[in-house]
Amino acid sequence: MGAKLKFLSLLVAGIVAGAATAAAAPLNPGAFFYKMDVVFSGYAGTTTLTDFPALVKLSETIPGFQYSQFASGAGADLRFADAAGNELNYEIEDWDTSGDSCVWVQVPSLSGAATTITAYWGNPDATTPPAYTTDGSTWDSNYGAVWHLAETVAGDGGTINDSTANNNDGTTYNGVTTDATGQIDGADAFDGTNDYISTGTLAAGSFGDGKGTVEAWIAPDRRSYEYVLDHSRTTGGEDRVGVTWELTSGELGAFLRDDGDYAYTWNGFHFDTSSWTLGDWHHVVFSWDKDADHPDHPGDNMFLYADGEYMHSVAGNTAYFPDAAGVASIADYYRHNNAAYRIDGSIDEMRLSNVARSDDWIAASWKTQAQAPADPFAQFGHVILIPEPAAGMIAAVLLGLFGLLLSRRRRPA
Repeated sequence: MGAKLKFLSLLVAGIVAGAATAAAAPLNPGAFFYKMDVVFSGYAGTTTLTDFPALVKLSETIPGFQYSQFASGAGADLRFADAAGNELNYEIEDWDTSGDSCVWVQVPSLSGAATTITAYWGNPDATTPPAYTTDGSTWDSNYGAVWHLAETVAGDGGTINDSTANNNDGTTYNGVTTDATGQIDGADAFDGTNDYISTGTLAAGSFGDGKGTVEAWIAPDRRSYEYVLDHSRTTGGEDRVGVTWELTSGELGAFLRDDGDYAYTWNGFHFDTSSWTLGDWHHVVFSWDKDADHPDHPGDNMFLYADGEYMHSVAGNTAYFPDAAGVASIADYYRHNNAAYRIDGSIDEMRLSNVARSDDWIAASWKTQAQAPADPFAQFGHVILIPEPAAGMIAAVLLGLFGLLLSRRRRPA
């Protein structure tokens, strides 16, 4: 029996040593005290989305989840892994220990309604957030800019951060209200008179050559011809992308223009919004692709969406598709600096892409951001306490040994 005990002791020591060595892996689950599966059951698309940014909202309304379980008060010990155990990029937009915390997680492959990732937390040795949480890694290279519009900025000249690696930060002008209630977290509210946000010239590649997507949540407060976004060259003629709110006639439209003419008839590309109620949030998207090879609408090259649904597309004149980086103006008509065109209302989560996003991508983006309780994009599993690896292994060996002793005592003489 002494020899067997000695062997078991060495076996336990070897297993524990092996477990310690595993800490060099991309993610060591044994280093954390808690874990929870996140299942993206709300994805209804038929295609696989690669590196999709899903919104994970954490709060103590999730059974078993408590902010006190974290080693860091700012959530720095939070980690995510895919089904293969690979650590995932994420960005915390807002960490609110008294409410909802908004976390964007880059899901490497979203396919079907059973895609699952796992959240881990409670690691006292991981209280410094990884570099990928703040360096733009969560947003793939097809994103030219991502403005969460969640900052609280006092006065004019405040910085509106771009979360991508392109650093297309914006600047507030003339009293933008930056602590307004948003669809996701905070939002920016505009008075429709003189306040707006403007960037410098966007980084190269922020818009593709004749391809792109603009998306945002908007909550207009009046019916007028107003700009959600205007993208214009600063010199050398007009090279523009515009998304306009035209509720005077019950429409939302968009246009492309390059040096003198429009890619499609001015005011001819729009969809009806007469049923929308002022002050309500809606997700609007405009995309374009000069190659007319959109996977869902071949032959057309300009597309409009609202609240995750495809609304309208046309075949525009690609000679007038913009191909040069310019200044992005949020809630403003940059080239003409005309107060009559500035939106009165709120804007949240504005993004630019250098590709025309697919119908599945746009529908998933809307649904993960809509966070409808009756139809969630993400569902949470049980919070599980992870036993310390060494203690668990020793306990298992001792239980096995106890069973062995019992069996030997019960043998007939």
